[in-house]
Amino acid sequence: MCHSDLLSSFDVLRHRVWTDCRFHLGCWQHPGRLSVTAFGFWWDLGNGLLGLVPGLIYPLIQDYKAGKSILLAELFVVLGSAVGMGVAALSEMWVSGADMNTVIFANFLPAFIPDVVNGLVLVPLLMIAYAAVTQRSGRS
Repeated sequence: MCHSDLLSSFDVLRHRVWTDCRFHLGCWQHPGRLSVTAFGFWWDLGNGLLGLVPGLIYPLIQDYKAGKSILLAELFVVLGSAVGMGVAALSEMWVSGADMNTVIFANFLPAFIPDVVNGLVLVPLLMIAYAAVTQRSGRS
């Protein structure tokens, strides 16, 4: 294989972007053919709810190191994940015509479980780290 047979990485990237743009534009113009536009909207809305629901607890948190505050934040992480991924997964019933079994086991659980695990691990770490930074900077 000679060098002229190989595409540069720029050419590969340009081809990939062009292919993706044609795919999305085709779906946008003919949404009945593929449900990419509706699929994207509902999963984006679900991800927004996933962040909004835990964000609602912010006014109630006084001390980021307190066990009560951390447990309350963790509860809202699980609740936010359930609401956000629930909305997104349930939308598949009318967007894709999926049945409830598919919605639960192919859409909801694979999205919900990693979100909850990541939230349950990261939220306490970030809250304690934030408390340490604010205490060091004198803003506590």
